[in-house]
Amino acid sequence: MTGLPPAIAAFFATEASTEAAALGACFAADAEVHDAAQDHRGRAAIIAWRLATQAATPFATRVLDWHEEAGRILVAAEVAGRFPNSPVRLRQAFTLDRGLIAALDIR
Repeated sequence: MTGLPPAIAAFFATEASTEAAALGACFAADAEVHDAAQDHRGRAAIIAWRLATQAATPFATRVLDWHEEAGRILVAAEVAGRFPNSPVRLRQAFTLDRGLIAALDIR
């Protein structure tokens, strides 16, 4: 979806890639991701989480809408893949710091 901040657009663009450097470039060094009741802190942990998730249950995300609210970028997305109840609609809340993703909360 057009208009997303570059780091967030790159995060979605690298979804199916195994290129760790491209994914890592989206995140601040001390970034944190909360997904499926688990927290992943730092680039290495975030890269490992994303690559393991995509390898275990390949998925594709379609951004439906986004807006900025209270300093965060809120993205509504449809995620489809080889998992129960696919596709699902998720809300992803991104916090940016100096243009990089500092926090991501997926619900």
